[in-house]
Amino acid sequence: MTRNPLWPDLLADYLGARLAMPFTWGSHDCCMFAAEWVRICTGEDFAKGYRGKYRSEAGALKLLKRDGGVVGIAKKHLKPVPINFAHRGDLVVYKDPTRKGPAWAINALGILTGESAAFATPEKLLHVNRAALMKTAWKVGVA
Repeated sequence: MTRNPLWPDLLADYLGARLAMPFTWGSHDCCMFAAEWVRICTGEDFAKGYRGKYRSEAGALKLLKRDGGVVGIAKKHLKPVPINFAHRGDLVVYKDPTRKGPAWAINALGILTGESAAFATPEKLLHVNRAALMKTAWKVGVA
């Protein structure tokens, strides 16, 4: 999987466009936010089996449980790397302390933007400091 050579501009444009986008299960939630970035950056669409399959939190949780949560989905499609070796544009995971339930249900998938990462949440596009992220990240193509 290769990154589009214009990926830095594409990432900036993508994040800017998503700032004002309302959170919507199945189209602009944490998984679809991250998967759409992978599609834009590499042309690979690992969310095609999820698009149109859910429209609620309950529907999302059903699919996440089946597939091992966001970590399971990322592992299935992308190469894992230690967070210290992750670069801007790679996918990362954050354990959301406001959510309850098993680990697969409280983790959010996001995009590393440098010293922080962006995550689609019901309130806004959340930026989380790199130090608070899980120790594994996933490479989004090679430059």
